[in-house]
Formats: sequence, structure tokens, C-alpha cells
Amino acid sequence: MKSLDQHFSSENEILENDVSSWKFHRLDDFLDIPPRNGIYKSTDFYGRGTKIIKLGTVFEHSRISNQEMERLELTEREKESYLLKTGDLVFCRTSIKLEGVGKCIIVETTDEEIVFESNTFRIRLDKTRINPEYIYYYFQSSYGKAAIKEIAMRTAATSIRARDLTNLEIKLPTHKYQITISTILNEIDSKIKLNQKINLTLESLAHSLFHSWFVHFDPFQEGEFVDSELGSIPKGWNIAQIKDICLDIFNGGTPYRKEPKYWIDGDIKWIKSQELLDTIIIDSEERINEIGLKNSAAKLFGKNTILIALYGATVGQLGIVRTEATANQACTAIITDNNKSKPFMVFYSLLNKRGFLKSISSGAAQQNISKKIIEDFKLLSPPIEILDSISTYFNFIWNKIENNIRENFLLSSLRDLLLPQLLSGKLKINNPQQFLEKIGKFN
Repeated sequence: MKSLDQHFSSENEILENDVSSWKFHRLDDFLDIPPRNGIYKSTDFYGRGTKIIKLGTVFEHSRISNQEMERLELTEREKESYLLKTGDLVFCRTSIKLEGVGKCIIVETTDEEIVFESNTFRIRLDKTRINPEYIYYYFQSSYGKAAIKEIAMRTAATSIRARDLTNLEIKLPTHKYQITISTILNEIDSKIKLNQKINLTLESLAHSLFHSWFVHFDPFQEGEFVDSELGSIPKGWNIAQIKDICLDIFNGGTPYRKEPKYWIDGDIKWIKSQELLDTIIIDSEERINEIGLKNSAAKLFGKNTILIALYGATVGQLGIVRTEATANQACTAIITDNNKSKPFMVFYSLLNKRGFLKSISSGAAQQNISKKIIEDFKLLSPPIEILDSISTYFNFIWNKIENNIRENFLLSSLRDLLLPQLLSGKLKINNPQQFLEKIGKFN
């Protein structure tokens, strides 16, 4: 894969821009209708009716289209007041943490009506005079986040009022150039979203393939079947415990948090249980260094290690690690013996039994399972020749997913690099169409 510089630093695509024509404006000057806080209704009205954006929706998504959401029963008059339209901006009005205040999402085209709750507020701009996408990207940038933080700190509260936000002065280019900038940034986001959609399809394909071969036994229906602890299975297949088909199984560890020397200049990936999302993992939110590794229970593991979460809300969630890494103590690492089984067999067997693992989890404060439960977990053990014959397909799917994730890392880096430069006027796209074509060929 080419680097960002190879793609976008040549042929004078990015030129110095004269920003003398840019002017400061208050958002108030471009409102289509006055800002509005969202609706509050008691829990009795939830569970039916119209989709509603809640705080969790704002933190989980950046763009709203046809996601699953909670529903709220509304009168027609309430709908008139709180329905959202394409291009509306929804802001988090209050949050437990300062960095959550003012989180902004934008409404795209939707198949259903959507409203917003009282912990959020709506800004609707006049699209003929200002580009809502541009303002959305402004509030994703360091400039917009700093402006919101300043408001929140000035009021000494983890909340923000719509009036404070619309009083902000923002240096704006022409309406036409706003559209150019937002189109370029949106093209990058669209490609990221497409890769995510492709990965969901690939994950579904892999799951279906596993079900066909190792749950319904479709390719083996003409053969003889025998009874087993896990039901009827093809003759010649066995049942094994995970510990019998693995080279090693161990829990992770955490270097002492209050000892900076374990974390400074860390270059060893350190994965936490909340990062296990039942898919490929190529990076981690935090890193430790060699000193931290040596002075903790954390252990290094290699490519295709399967991680499973042991505690709390994430119990039973999985990750397929595609790089050398470590993990915290809330994860168990499973290293498969490829002469006895395959990583995909362990991963999808555990994924299929998520409900069972949650049902046997125990603990007074929170749900948890143990390393021993994982070691004793029973799964199918087909002849290795069968696993070898199908593993090529799973490896192909996993490689494609990994490549898309890596491409998205690069695209996200490109967007985050361009965002402040474009919004400040320091950089100008000389040939937008050519630039967009290069983004479309980004691989």
C-alpha cells in the first residue's frame, strides 16, 4: 500500500491559499430556524413509535442515517417540533466528561422519521447560504473542539447551551469553497464507511461458511454420522477441549499505572477487553514499553492469537490479533496448535457459544468467566486435512478484512491531516476532481 505522501504530495494538488477573502461570521447569522433542545418524556413512552437520538447514539455515531435506535411514542404536534431533517446538526448538550460536551453529529438521508432527546440540541442551518457539512467538519476539528471546550470551561460545567454555540464566530470561506472542502472530506469518510460495510459482509460470509461446514455439516451429509457430547457429528470427527488443541492459553496483565517508566515511549501494543469487537485487531489504543512488559504479567503473543474478554459487559467478546501484541488481565489469549486445529475453528466455535458463555458467567459485582472455563470449553475437532482444505477461504477473508482496516487507518490519518489545514485556509485543493479520483483509487 502506498504512503499518504506518495498519493497526495505530488503534482501541486495542494497549494498555498490566500485567505484574505475569508470572513468571521456567527452561526447565528445562518440559522434557518432557532436552535431547539430535544424532547423529554418519561420511560412509559419508550419502546415504540419514532426513532430517537439519545446520548449513546451521539457518542456511537458521527453520521445518522438508518441505524437502529430506541423508539419513543409521540403526538403529531411533538413530531412537528422535534423531527430532524437532512443536514441538521445534533450536539451533545451535557456529558459526564468535559470532552463529551458538544459532540456533533450530522443527519443524512433517512428512511424513517427521527427525533432527538433532551440531552441534545438541534442546529438547522440555511443551506442556501452555508454548508452544514462544512460546519460539521469544523466541529470535528481541533478548532471546533477547542471552541466548545472554552465555552464549557467558561461556564464551569460539563454542559453547553445552544445559544453559546451559535454565538461562536467562525472564519468562513465562500459557500462554494465550503462545498469543495466538505465534498473532499466526505469522500474520504465515504470510502472508510464503504470499507466498513465490506468488512461486515466478509464477516457474515465467514460466519455462514463456518455454519455450513461445522454446524449444519452441508458438505458431509452423504457420509455417516455418530452421536457425541455436542450432538450428531460426521464419523471420524472428535470432540476436544480448547486446551487440547492449543500451544498456550494465558491471561494478560497491566503494568503499574502510576509508574510512568512502564508507559513512556511505549511501542508494544497493549489491548484492553473493550477493544475486542469480534473481528480483526491490528492496533491498540495504548502501548507499553519493554520495562513495563518485564515488570508485569503481560505477555507477548503473535499473529492469529485469539483473545476473549473475561469480565463485565464485554464478557465473551473476541478478537483476532493480526500483529505482535500484549493484552490486559481482562483478556485470555489462545494460541492454536496448527497441527491439531486452526484459529478460525477456535474463534467461530466460541463466537457461536456466546450465549452459553454469558449464561455461565458469575460474579457478585459483574459477570465474569475464567481462564479455566476457556481451557475446558468443548468444540469440534475435525480431521486436520478437512481444516487445512477450508482454512484457505478463512485466511483469504481475514486478509481482506485486515487490508480494509489498514486502508481505513491511512484514510483516517489523511482526513485528520487535511482537516485543520483545509479549515484554516492554509491549504487549498487546486484540482478537486483529480484529488477525489486519487482518493477513489486509494490502495
